[in-house]
Amino acid sequence: MGFTFRGTLVLVALLSAPATDVHAQASQADEHAALSISLRSFWLSLDDGRKRHAWTENLQVNYESGFTPGAVGFGFDVSPFAALKIERSGNAGNMVHVGADGHERAGRAWAYLGRYDLKLRSGATLVKLGLQQVTNPLLESADDRGLPPTFRGVALVTRFTPTLTFEAGSFDAVMARGHSELQPLTTGYGGVAFPRVSFAGGHWGPNEDGGVSVYVDRADDVWTQAYLGVVQSAGDPARARWTGKLNLYATRDQGRRLQGTIDNLAYSLSLSASRGPFSAALSYQRNLGDQFFDYIAETAGIVLANSGLSDFVAPQERSVQVKGVLDAGPLGWPGFKLTVWATRGRRADAGHGAALHAAPDSLLHTLYWKNGEPVHGGHHEFGVYPSYVVPDGRHKGTRFAFIAAAHRSSPFYADDDLREYKITIDMPSTALQ
Repeated sequence: MGFTFRGTLVLVALLSAPATDVHAQASQADEHAALSISLRSFWLSLDDGRKRHAWTENLQVNYESGFTPGAVGFGFDVSPFAALKIERSGNAGNMVHVGADGHERAGRAWAYLGRYDLKLRSGATLVKLGLQQVTNPLLESADDRGLPPTFRGVALVTRFTPTLTFEAGSFDAVMARGHSELQPLTTGYGGVAFPRVSFAGGHWGPNEDGGVSVYVDRADDVWTQAYLGVVQSAGDPARARWTGKLNLYATRDQGRRLQGTIDNLAYSLSLSASRGPFSAALSYQRNLGDQFFDYIAETAGIVLANSGLSDFVAPQERSVQVKGVLDAGPLGWPGFKLTVWATRGRRADAGHGAALHAAPDSLLHTLYWKNGEPVHGGHHEFGVYPSYVVPDGRHKGTRFAFIAAAHRSSPFYADDDLREYKITIDMPSTALQ
């Protein structure tokens, strides 16, 4: 339900070039074609009372054409995706290849077009039409399986000035994780299907010390959602550098209200301090609504500070997180980083939503009720995340990462107890030469 963190315990080889960002394309695109190969070996282990795991080998071949000459240049992108099942439990779900019904498909290998689009560029404006990845605080492809999800629609990004970027888009279907056929868009917690999501927004970053992001989207007949993000830093990292962040989402029901009444405000505030190789952060998060804070399925469209293995977004919930980061480069081990965190949520109270969905056949009954009572109570999680990026040599840029995280909750909280483990190895195309 709320388990959106990237986690797993076994060695994973993920040989991938960094995903192309439409912001970078708008500002740096040239007339030349580019071809890259991305390989990912993926192993994921989950234990929420029913153990499941999977290991797959995955391939992306990313071809990006240049643009035709002239005031308006045209081009296209295409990315065949393929995967091979190495080993899995019988209940691996979308860790492997599944059909529209969610059941695993037969066969050890599968392939499909995971990305294809036509694109045009005029000055600092780039437009794409087709199946593509999305990156913004409301819609970001949740790339935490063997292959990433992609969304069908149109997207535009333009850079008005070096410090001001605007983007907009509209999407009507998703190639979901583990699937090789397009699926309807749905909400993450409610599981409600809707026909289209459209968004607009932008980012203003006047300098490297701070910036503001504002976005709004509309999931037709479900909600209108707005996002505000503010970040500001000050100080010298060699002594002490302080960074404050605000993330805020406001959600209201819209149209036919397919997911019922929604009147929700969720926010997080965080303050971090860094000195040399060490940094520490303290974050407070609050959901002021009587509904779960929800976002679109197949996206990581939640940048609230405490969202991890659990999102900590039950009705009326408040949570606190402490996080520490060690960047060992200055200590003589360039490329090594260690992150540890602990989060505690409390005072969840879904009584209002439970009363509205008291009937067992109600659409959201299982969301607002747990073990025969309205969702309430507290929970906590903790995790450790070491990573290493090869700094030079033939395999420069190869990234090794391990995540181990655990979540524990009271009997009546929405999210179950969970242990999740992952090890990944990322290798850019240059390391394959």
